[in-house]
Amino acid sequence: YYELAAVDAEYDGLLNTVSADLTAYKGETLTFILEAEACGSSAYCWASWKDAKIVTYGNPVEVVYDFVANATKGSFATGAGAIPWGNANADGHCYLYSGNLENNQSYTSIFTHPDYGAVPSHVLNAVFNNVIIPNNLTNVQFTATVGFASGASGTDGVTFNVYVIRDAQYTLLCTKTKTYDSTLATITGNLSGYQGQNITIMLQVLPGATVTDDWACWTAAKITGQLPMQLHVSDFGAVANDGIDDVAVLNTVINNAKIIQPAEIYFDDGTYNFSNVWNITGLHNTNIKGYSHHTPTNIINSNPAASTFLIIGCRNINTRNFVIDYNPLPFTQGTISNLSGNTFTLTLDSGFPQLDESRFTSNLSICLGIYKDPSMSVTGRITAGSDGYTGITTAPVKLSAGVYQISVSGVTGAANGQKFTYHAVGGHACGVGSEPNSHIAWDNVTLYSSPFMGFVATNVEKLFVRKCNVIIKPGTNRLQSANADGVHTVDCKNGPDVTNSTFEALGDDGVNVAGSGGRILAQTSPTRLSIYPYGRTYSIGERLVLFTPSTGTLGYANGVTVTARYAPVTINGYLCEDVELSSTPAATIVVGWDNDKMFSIDCTGNNYLIKDCIFRNSRGRGVLGNGFYGVVTNNTFTGLSNSAVRIANGSYWDEGLVSKGISIKNNTITDCGLSMGEIAWYYASQIFVAALKGTNEDPSTSIIQGSISITNNTITNWPRNAIYVCSSDSVTISGNTMTNYYPSTGPKSPNSWRGIMFFDNCSNIAVTRNTVIDQRPSSGTYLINGVLFRKGFTGNLTESGNSFTDNYSGNNIRDVSSY
Repeated sequence: YYELAAVDAEYDGLLNTVSADLTAYKGETLTFILEAEACGSSAYCWASWKDAKIVTYGNPVEVVYDFVANATKGSFATGAGAIPWGNANADGHCYLYSGNLENNQSYTSIFTHPDYGAVPSHVLNAVFNNVIIPNNLTNVQFTATVGFASGASGTDGVTFNVYVIRDAQYTLLCTKTKTYDSTLATITGNLSGYQGQNITIMLQVLPGATVTDDWACWTAAKITGQLPMQLHVSDFGAVANDGIDDVAVLNTVINNAKIIQPAEIYFDDGTYNFSNVWNITGLHNTNIKGYSHHTPTNIINSNPAASTFLIIGCRNINTRNFVIDYNPLPFTQGTISNLSGNTFTLTLDSGFPQLDESRFTSNLSICLGIYKDPSMSVTGRITAGSDGYTGITTAPVKLSAGVYQISVSGVTGAANGQKFTYHAVGGHACGVGSEPNSHIAWDNVTLYSSPFMGFVATNVEKLFVRKCNVIIKPGTNRLQSANADGVHTVDCKNGPDVTNSTFEALGDDGVNVAGSGGRILAQTSPTRLSIYPYGRTYSIGERLVLFTPSTGTLGYANGVTVTARYAPVTINGYLCEDVELSSTPAATIVVGWDNDKMFSIDCTGNNYLIKDCIFRNSRGRGVLGNGFYGVVTNNTFTGLSNSAVRIANGSYWDEGLVSKGISIKNNTITDCGLSMGEIAWYYASQIFVAALKGTNEDPSTSIIQGSISITNNTITNWPRNAIYVCSSDSVTISGNTMTNYYPSTGPKSPNSWRGIMFFDNCSNIAVTRNTVIDQRPSSGTYLINGVLFRKGFTGNLTESGNSFTDNYSGNNIRDVSSY
């Protein structure tokens, strides 16, 4: 008799889980005894065994898609164009091959060989559309065994790449460079975050210096997933609608899920109560499910400074079907009166938190106020022409019940009778981080409030936010949802996929995609640096780029590689990565906290997709992004204090590198740029794409970003510029409709410079098929200085097919050297 496992159980309203590893007994026939032993008296020892079973570890693997079996459904092409399946000519090979590979074993494979023609066509792409990832699986992975057909000894090697394609955006899933060495290699990529999605997969072969004998084969290429085992939270004592704090019980559920993962944690219909954050750590390949898509589970958090879900060190977690709110709220609101200088009286609305609570008074550095438009037709929108937000300079003084004296740093645009929200930032409603190989997905999750940001990810592979909302709770008189951003990612390998979601009345940006700039605090050799990377660690082979904030220039423009990591060092209290780099920079590195920075090209939020979302009535930008290969498409932006779309680095604040490969298309933008700071800034624009320098965020005079496409957007009612692009090469502005520079209502810029399309220090711009209609008065103070305006221009501007109606008389293109 061998005891495999044991657990002590009491009658406490909870169930216990017991498990044992049977791997060592594979192939054997066994006898099992399930034994219940009384602890003392045997009275009422009604021991029961539920779901007693033997399962394969991790649950059986299901094949989602077999690329070899579906090879004929692929579309094949080289750089020279499409080729038919079964092709075996000089313009590329793609056919089913059954025979020996380089390891002298026989397989059935997809045989792919690049074009033999000109160098640009030396590639073979196999595209598979309509690959559907089931919603009920976890741990969804692409895997393939790759190598060469036997006899391909003349090859100098190829690179096998696998991409996920969505909206013409190519996200590299996995890659493997292979030479002919008589062995096969395995290539894998994580697809767990794409649950429930219809995606396109591209298999690609890139040759080395030549295409001789590049007989590249894909065998056992498939997508697999696992069916999770279910855990019902009510079985552990978390009961809906009982008013009892559920956090401790849910921690027990997590511990049990770790034993049987992949798992599915299931909640009932109704409301669950949290007194604090639910910390989820070390959990992998798990779905956390509210009751249903149409009847999501409610969670009420009674700690207005705490996160609700905090997922740390987890891999491949999908959370769906929840509505999250806070009681008490993380903010309060009221009506302004007795405005005098930078002080006013705030009479709180009934039912909102009192301002003598310590969270609103003890640390004013985390407290902010926002001036709100009192019109109920634009609930949550800032007051047009106001400061957007203001700091709190002294603790609120209670004058009477629900009435306080407020002292602020700015009162531009404020007036008696206006609304004002006051908040203290805390935890993120749904925060994740610290697992660089993880997909984290939020599906159908609604936030009515949050102490800080809504959905946050730090140092993960990719964040997915689908059919989610950060909005004012319907049926209430609230003026704010989250205290800051709706979605915020930082230092992630790939940027987020944010789709079919609504962001309303936020305290800051709708979606912020950022990469932190490492502070270079020491240089011990030309290639050895000590960098403070804000808690993350660099990987061998990771690509870094040097940015000089004072000049807006790049060193290592194409990236330098980390070749060695030494023991971390502490400099001035900061724990730094001590790394060796593959080469020295072109410019001298200036060491120090406020000097040169080192950004990671590989972990700055590349390949983000913001699609089919609504951004309305918030303080901040709709989308704030940077990095490479972002797509912002089919969104609606209304009533924002700043730009609808701002793609720009933070020259002195640590959010972002410069950009390239950006597509902003098919968006509708109305009544944005409402704050006085935005109205007054020379460069302010509804769509703003820039590389910035200096503490004042001036445009860089160096052309350090490129491949910018702004197409088919509709922009209406704006106070400064419609489109602004600087420091960029290869810019396309096409098919946009821009109407009503001089809006009949709302703020108008008080300064002399205003325009429609403004290009600053750019080259190779195509401005085609745009429609510009200016409905301002025919004369007056507010004139347009330039419909097409270029400054510091280096040449090659193509202008054709544009339509200008009712605009200021004068040249459509105006070149100036200063403004």
